[in-house]
Amino acid sequence: MDRSGVAPALLRGTLIGLLGFVVAGIVPLATGPLRTVDWLLFFGVMSGFAVAVGVAAVRERRTFHVRGPIGAETDRIEHLLALVMWAVAFFALVYARLAGVPGELEGLATRLDAFYFTFTTLATVGFGDVHATGQAARLVVTTQIVFNLVVLALAVQVLVAAVRRHGSA
Repeated sequence: MDRSGVAPALLRGTLIGLLGFVVAGIVPLATGPLRTVDWLLFFGVMSGFAVAVGVAAVRERRTFHVRGPIGAETDRIEHLLALVMWAVAFFALVYARLAGVPGELEGLATRLDAFYFTFTTLATVGFGDVHATGQAARLVVTTQIVFNLVVLALAVQVLVAAVRRHGSA
């Protein structure tokens, strides 16, 4: 792996991801019962994520083979980091919205709580101080868990490709 490109890739991925955090911090949220528009937004964004991941996977299959071009891993690292950070911002927003619905999430009252819950779920820590109690919240948590598994698989793939490249160099 081209080590000189890793730091800039991590920086770019982090900056792109931080933009998602800013957006998640300023988006106004409704309170009260979930409305149709809430569900349409959730499924619309999740569909967008699915399409983006699918397009990236197809593009990667065409462009980066096992012995792809130098720098391929740094591009993958950058994209994966940005994707994870945007997903954290998205899930935190959804959890913050669900916190305004009685009976959905226990222990979540602020946006910071929503980020905390998103990170503990992403890290598979699950302290239990915040947990889903309603069906909508459980659907969102389940979706995040599936997303986490996909990201973990992609991260392992990037790591294995980097090790193979470094071992053959």
